[in-house]
Amino acid sequence: MMAISIRENCWVGGQWVGRPELPVINPATGEEIAKVPDVGSKGATEAVASGANALEGWRSTTASVRSSILRGWFDLIGRHRDELARLLTTEQGKPLAEARVEID
Repeated sequence: MMAISIRENCWVGGQWVGRPELPVINPATGEEIAKVPDVGSKGATEAVASGANALEGWRSTTASVRSSILRGWFDLIGRHRDELARLLTTEQGKPLAEARVEID
């Protein structure tokens, strides 16, 4: 089985920010599986503003380019289906079969 990789910072405004602080616990075992940043209300506000700014560029992107980008994401999710399902199971405690359905 492949190891599960969990990013320990947040993508905001075109860069990775934050440092690992808050534990992520596997509810089935009680084991800490990662730490994620606590960016607080300021960081959340910056993330929302960054998303709003990115929307302006997305609006001016042609349907063909949008389609290509979304297809790339679809393909990426498909290639990592099993890893993503294991991550959902580990993080949320849901059955693996249910996690796979959610990914699909």
